[in-house]
Amino acid sequence: HGLDMESLAAENNLEAPYWLQPGDKLWVPAEPAPVHSPAPPAELQPSESAAIYVVQNGDNLWQIAVAYGFQEQDLAAANNLQPPYLIHPGDRLQIPGQPAQPEVNQAVGQKEQAAPAAAEETQAASPEQASDSATANELSSNSADSAGLSPDAALIFNSMNEKRAAFGLAPLSWSDQLASAAQAHAEDLSWRGWGGHVGSDGAHLRTRYERVGYWATYASENWANAHDAQHAFDMWWFEPDWGPHRLNILGPAYSEIGIGIVKGGWGYYYVADFGSR
Repeated sequence: HGLDMESLAAENNLEAPYWLQPGDKLWVPAEPAPVHSPAPPAELQPSESAAIYVVQNGDNLWQIAVAYGFQEQDLAAANNLQPPYLIHPGDRLQIPGQPAQPEVNQAVGQKEQAAPAAAEETQAASPEQASDSATANELSSNSADSAGLSPDAALIFNSMNEKRAAFGLAPLSWSDQLASAAQAHAEDLSWRGWGGHVGSDGAHLRTRYERVGYWATYASENWANAHDAQHAFDMWWFEPDWGPHRLNILGPAYSEIGIGIVKGGWGYYYVADFGSR
C-alpha cells in the first residue's frame, strides 16, 4: 500500500512490536504517507572539506553512499566504520568533498526499494513465549541439514539457528519448497534492480509460497541487498529487540526456512523465507 510500517502502525494506534492476529482489521489511508529518503539530506552542513549528513530513521550506509556517488566501503572508511557498518538515527556522517545536491536514482530514492531488508506478515510471539527448546540432538541434526547448501546459504541458515538456540528455541529445518520461493523472488529482485516483498507481477508472499506448493499457517520474509552473506545476516540481526527481521529469526511460530541468493547490479540479493504448516 505504499506505507512504511511506522506510518501504518500510527494510523491504527499500534505500539511496537506491532503484533497482529489473523482476522484483525487495519485502516489503510487513501493517500500513502510520505516516506523518508536520504536525498536531499534534511541536515546538510557544508564545511571546508566535507558536508555532514545526519542519519535518519530507516537509513542505511549503502543507501546514503549511493545517493552521493560513493562506494559503501569508501564512505565507511571516511567515517572510521567497520563491518557490518551499523549506523543509527542521529549519527553524523562526513561526506567527503563539497558534493552538490545528491542525484538519487529510482533504486535508492524510495525507502521501500532501498531498505536493506523488510519483513512481511510477522505473526510470531515473542521469543520469551516459546515453549520449545533446542536440544543438542536437534542442533546436531539441523547442522546436517546445511551440508548440501551453498556456503553463503549455510552461513545464514546456521547463524539463524545458533541465535535461536541461544534463546532456547527449536531450530529451523531447511525447506526446499521455501528455498525455491526465495530463489525465485531473489532472481526477480535482481532482474528489476530493487528490493521489496511484492513480485514484479504483483504477487505477495503467500501467493509466492503457494506457487511452489507450500501452504503456510505462518509466513514471513526477510530480504537484503548486501555485499556478502554475513553482512546480510548482520543487517537483520543487529536491530532493536522488537525489530521485525530479528523477530522473524527468533519467531517460535516458524519451523522451516528457505534461502535464495542472486548476484545483483551491486552486491547480492538475499531472501530468507520463513514458514510453518
